[in-house]
Amino acid sequence: MADVAGRRIKVALDWSWDVLFPRDLSFLNTDTTGQVTHAYYRPGDFIHRQGEVARTFSMIEDGQVEVLQKDSQTSDTKVVAVLGKGDFFGEGALLGNRPHEASIRARSAVRLRQIGSALFSEIAGSFAPLRELLVKAVTRGSDFWRRLPISKSMLEGESTASFLDPLPAQLLTKDSTFVDAVNALNESATGNLLVLDERQRLWGTLDRSDLFQIIARVSVTLVDKREDASHLKLRDLLSPNLVYVALEDSAFVASSTMLDHGISWLPVVKSKDDPQPVGFLRGEKISKHMIERIAQRQSTPARLAS
Repeated sequence: MADVAGRRIKVALDWSWDVLFPRDLSFLNTDTTGQVTHAYYRPGDFIHRQGEVARTFSMIEDGQVEVLQKDSQTSDTKVVAVLGKGDFFGEGALLGNRPHEASIRARSAVRLRQIGSALFSEIAGSFAPLRELLVKAVTRGSDFWRRLPISKSMLEGESTASFLDPLPAQLLTKDSTFVDAVNALNESATGNLLVLDERQRLWGTLDRSDLFQIIARVSVTLVDKREDASHLKLRDLLSPNLVYVALEDSAFVASSTMLDHGISWLPVVKSKDDPQPVGFLRGEKISKHMIERIAQRQSTPARLAS
């Protein structure tokens, strides 16, 4: 259910954004708080920093960003999640009328569409469905760590590599056909597949829940073009909406990223600069590890007392 809820929020926000905030609105007002604009950032650039006044609501059109938070005890700043194309940020601070509680830094070259604070407040206040979706997005991931703080401390010390599942036996490409994808899913033990580009870099992902969306697209294509479904390619059926983590990221970053996106698995690449896939993570595997660790901690005092 988490997968479905996460996708519904993203689809609804994509629709709302295009309806309410067209691409050519920026010329209407010289006040940036009332504008919709585009912004571009290089890897390592900060979009905003923790504690700064919130001025924009941003949606990622291309690239990835890192969410960073300062540890209240050590004052160290750590990456806590990764956001990708189609994701958004800044809504929590704007809705709560408070400074940013986390910093956002470009992980790769990033293109953003941004709406100024005044226009965001006006639209969010008058368009109730959008506001409800944004509130749900704000509370979805943070509520989990607030309820289980012990899990956060455990996973921050664990490497992503310790939970890594190997690459699927069959790797698809952008030029793989619809029939290739169906056959690969039928043969896959986990139902999690990776799609690569011509340079063997991660281009997309595919699982059984995606299959329903593809079937819908195939049906429309067949009606419009009268084509044989077997010739349709993944490049025409999938949107490269990539979210992934790198080997250097902690298990906490990976878990937060899955929670924020409402997904149960996540590709892992060699590094932030090299998106060649090396395996994938399953939320089920990480959850099982957390349960075992918590059980061990609880049983240790009992053994000592006896």
